[in-house]
Amino acid sequence: MSRRVDVAAVTQLSLDTVYLYSIFAVGLKAQINGHELQEHQHAGRIADQTSGQSHAVGEGASHHRGAAA
Repeated sequence: MSRRVDVAAVTQLSLDTVYLYSIFAVGLKAQINGHELQEHQHAGRIADQTSGQSHAVGEGASHHRGAAA
């Protein structure tokens, strides 16, 4: 006996799988970015507490250059 494959059902299942995966990937990326932002903010607070000013990468040099000019 041969089986007939329902092309429409297989196509719909494939599209549903891609759609769900894309939602998962976007959510995971947002979660990772949120954690990185929290870690950066936490590091800034620690720097503020220990030295009185933030030493975030990139901010310090440009900030001090602008103040001297």
